[in-house]
Amino acid sequence: MTLAAPLAATIAKSFTKTFAGLSRCGLSVVLAAFLWSGAAPARADGLERLAPPAVSSPRATVLSFLDALNAALEESKKADALLRAKPALRSSTELEDLRRAASEYLEKAAQTLDLADIPPSMLERTKFERVLALGDVLRRAAPSAIASLPDGATVDGKVPTLKQGYTVPGTPVRLERSGENYLFPAKMLADLAAVHERAMELPPRDGSGGDAYDTFTTRPGGLVPPAWYGYLIDGPEWLLARRGAHAVWQWLGLAGTLALACVFPLLVWRVARPARNGGSTSLIRRIALPVAIRISAFLSLRAVDGINIGGGLFEVLNGALLMIAYGAWLWTVVVFVLWASDTIPTWKFRRNTMQASLTRTLIRVIGIVFLATVAARGLSQMGVPLIGIMAGLGLGGLALALAAQPTIENLIAGVMLYLDRPVRVGDECEFGGESGVIEEIGIRSTRIRRADGTMIAIPNGEFSRLSVRNVSAGRPGCSIRLLLPSSMSAARIEVFLEAVESGLREIDNVHGDSVRALLDDIEPEGNSVRIDCRLLRRTDDLDSERQRIRLAVLRLLETSLADEEATMRAA
Repeated sequence: MTLAAPLAATIAKSFTKTFAGLSRCGLSVVLAAFLWSGAAPARADGLERLAPPAVSSPRATVLSFLDALNAALEESKKADALLRAKPALRSSTELEDLRRAASEYLEKAAQTLDLADIPPSMLERTKFERVLALGDVLRRAAPSAIASLPDGATVDGKVPTLKQGYTVPGTPVRLERSGENYLFPAKMLADLAAVHERAMELPPRDGSGGDAYDTFTTRPGGLVPPAWYGYLIDGPEWLLARRGAHAVWQWLGLAGTLALACVFPLLVWRVARPARNGGSTSLIRRIALPVAIRISAFLSLRAVDGINIGGGLFEVLNGALLMIAYGAWLWTVVVFVLWASDTIPTWKFRRNTMQASLTRTLIRVIGIVFLATVAARGLSQMGVPLIGIMAGLGLGGLALALAAQPTIENLIAGVMLYLDRPVRVGDECEFGGESGVIEEIGIRSTRIRRADGTMIAIPNGEFSRLSVRNVSAGRPGCSIRLLLPSSMSAARIEVFLEAVESGLREIDNVHGDSVRALLDDIEPEGNSVRIDCRLLRRTDDLDSERQRIRLAVLRLLETSLADEEATMRAA
């Protein structure tokens, strides 16, 4: 206890010197700014700021914390004086050096805290808030109480009876052992707000005025230009009055921020909503609203930092805005994947082919993986433990795999049908007492149209086990795809399809039963029609035979368009 008196004098002198200056000019108006401005690499003469704090004993931890905090506040005081003497829209090099030094000292003080309970998205701000709040509480502790904590020699000398934790006498502040170090525990820091509120009812033991934490939470953040600080600090009293944990100007700024965050997506939605055209413009309009919501949430997060909202309100806003931002991101990905899986396969393959189905499945699988990655990142940023979720998903995935055995069997069988290719779209085949023309080979099932026009769907797993006779094997065919004008009436399209089927059946060397003319799809650009037929016998000049069929279809189309135009003129 011989060190108690010198320690008490040193601590009291350090606090008195620091906070006496702060009581005259207030806590540095750039305290919020240097927390968020980001520190540049330190110069060689500032390496002591980067040295880790001494945390080998309870007393060393407390003294290291106080030394780093006092040094940070001293640098903040210098920055405050410089800013008031030379206000400017941009920070000077000297001001940036002071900000960097203060930020590094606060970072050093934060290394004495156990911050494992803080979500990554809140870590940068919350750790500095806890440093300032804990400093305010320790200022109200008796210097002799800190001096009574065991130092390194005492702890090392009593290893068998070493305690896992120590409480600063006369305070609720506690230190606990973590490995070989003593840190302020996360459980105690989680309740620090309530402790700080009660501690503020007591005067500081060092006789200085001021409240570092409360002053910090009512100052502007790093997004505000330095020249504007004076307007927010020396403004009207009603603007600076505290309402709850923040000043009136902060509540007004927050209300304006949230209002703009709601208005911007609504304006984008109003602009994008009327469009009904397809293609890339359609995709842009589909994702416009979720992208606008994500932008608004991101800018709102930045604005909350700039307004310097802290405490419990910051936790609520940060969590809500992160959920909105990542929810909008997931929404954007879902819209894009659905568009891509529906559009990209048709760029090279016909819609109902196996190649198109495999391409759609691949795009959707990639989309699901990306969605899972985005969701995992969002949950991680919000502090949700992913290990338990991954374990649950592993068990759930095993149960899902067992329940989805038939689906997996059909998927694998579909891939084997694609690789083996016993039949293709448009082939006429016989199987299991049935016969018909292959309409679509999908991932899960194969669709076949009977001669009577009815459609049957057979699971690929079952279809692959059947004995299939491909009647069209060896018969060359012709496949035509047309895009009819969207102005063409449904009745005229029906007449055209009937005319194509009857006309092609009259062409020699065309297998009459293989002729199919179908309305394949309805698109904004026009109505897609697919025409398929098979030849009765192989010829030496197959290209000429196919050209003859295409010309016949073209003549029928010209006749149908001419009739449509004549009908419109008569009307």
